[in-house]
Amino acid sequence: MIGIASDWLELDSPDDWVRHDCEIVLKQELAYAAYLGLATVIIPPPIERAQAASYGRAIHAVLESSLYLQLVVRLPLFDPAALSP
Repeated sequence: MIGIASDWLELDSPDDWVRHDCEIVLKQELAYAAYLGLATVIIPPPIERAQAASYGRAIHAVLESSLYLQLVVRLPLFDPAALSP
């Protein structure tokens, strides 16, 4: 079975407090998914390209925990801002 993490998580937020709180929520959601016996969880895509390192750090921190889950990261295929005239 597959679970989906909250879409409102901002793991790449420029605000340190928001990013920290979202990381805590993601860890809680993944712990609950593991409790339910889910094998895979889809996490939201990065929003701020300038903060990609923060997004990667947050994912790394989650993967360091002892959860036995597969994480699937939704990645956009294109930048919608690039298509705007």
